[in-house]
Amino acid sequence: WTDRPPSQPVQFVTGIAAIGVLLFFLLLPIRVIQEANPDWRPLNWVHAGVVVAICATALMWIGGRRWVCHFGVPLLLIFFALPWPLAIEQGVIQFLTRHVTTGTAEMLNGCGIPAFPRGNVIELASGLVGVNEACSGIRSLAATLMAAAFFGEFYRLRWLVRAVLVAVGVGVAFVLNVVRAFVLAYLQAEYGAETLHRWHDMTGVAIFAVSFAILWGAAAFLSRWSGAGRWVAASSFSVSKLFPTKIPILLPLAALLWIIAIELATGVWFKTRERALPPATTWTMQWPSNSHAFRFAEVPDEVKSILRYSEAATGTIREPGTPTWQIYFLRWDAGRTSAQLAVMHRPEICLPATGMRQVADSGVTTVHAHGLAMPFHGSVFDDGNQRLYVYRCLWEDRGASQDNTLDISLSGRLKATWQGRRNTGQRLVQVVIFGARNEQEAREDLVRRIPELISVT
Repeated sequence: WTDRPPSQPVQFVTGIAAIGVLLFFLLLPIRVIQEANPDWRPLNWVHAGVVVAICATALMWIGGRRWVCHFGVPLLLIFFALPWPLAIEQGVIQFLTRHVTTGTAEMLNGCGIPAFPRGNVIELASGLVGVNEACSGIRSLAATLMAAAFFGEFYRLRWLVRAVLVAVGVGVAFVLNVVRAFVLAYLQAEYGAETLHRWHDMTGVAIFAVSFAILWGAAAFLSRWSGAGRWVAASSFSVSKLFPTKIPILLPLAALLWIIAIELATGVWFKTRERALPPATTWTMQWPSNSHAFRFAEVPDEVKSILRYSEAATGTIREPGTPTWQIYFLRWDAGRTSAQLAVMHRPEICLPATGMRQVADSGVTTVHAHGLAMPFHGSVFDDGNQRLYVYRCLWEDRGASQDNTLDISLSGRLKATWQGRRNTGQRLVQVVIFGARNEQEAREDLVRRIPELISVT
């Protein structure tokens, strides 16, 4: 602010005002659609883009193009706080996890500790060490990008120098995450899993602090080395020079009232439409706990911390002469993040991280159970020794029809907005079938067994 450029008279005031009004009107449909789809990351980016554009329009009105250029980077920092689109984020996570795992295994072997990487898992003599999402470096990478943008603007670095700073930050984040994974794997190999869990969070905080300090030091060095320039501060302060274009007091008041009206209209829309929705169609798992062929399994704590479900259970069915089943059931109560968390748990995301390879997409198999039509999406994976047939059904508690599958396509999201469906709650059942001779046998086994395991509530 202290070195802001002098403001300049603004031309085309009417055009700027029209753009601002249009942007404010766009907030209404965006907010209504977002209420039904809080997990829709591209829409969150659009929403942030409109807000930034409104701020840029205000800066243009007050100080002209110089002010837009001067304050533009701080405005754009909001995009670093947004979650990345899921496809991009998962691709980066898988890439980082694979290379962190490989680098860690190489370092362990160099220290005389036998280690073999398999997906995001490192096999040690003492057991398996998983390089999960938190250890992949995705969080450090996101924080590094924001810090690089901040320090680049703070020191007024040239754009090429800022690119160098970002490259330094990305490299530091990756190297430090390899070091962290190595330290944790070494601790498990030498001292056991309890020691690993005790140091897991502390090492995460430590590498964040170290990477931040290195990035700050690099920014200060690059600032001195490149001789970054600055705007000359305004020579004197006066209201007329600061705001050469007078803004009527009614404009910010009207903007505030419009934002309040948007929230009220959104609430009225969904309250009205929700009355027409069918009652919740819910079900739960009817576990064969009395059968000798069934065994419950423990859900790891790190899975709960990532998916934040309301209820979860997993178990295995092993019956002689039939394929083996591994069943996962998760339920999310109604809430703003329930749909996003449910969508995150997908076999094409989770299983390749364990070293498996997807070889086919089986499409959708509809299983009829107690009056419900449950759509299971099938996938075929290969773990190097055998093929696994995975079937997944994601159910929305208050869907628009008997087929309550959660539709995350563009048309499905717009339909949910029109019908007033929001925060409905989700439940997920995923079946992994081992030992089936082929896909047809696995599908027939799914259709036969699922009705025995489902109980309508």
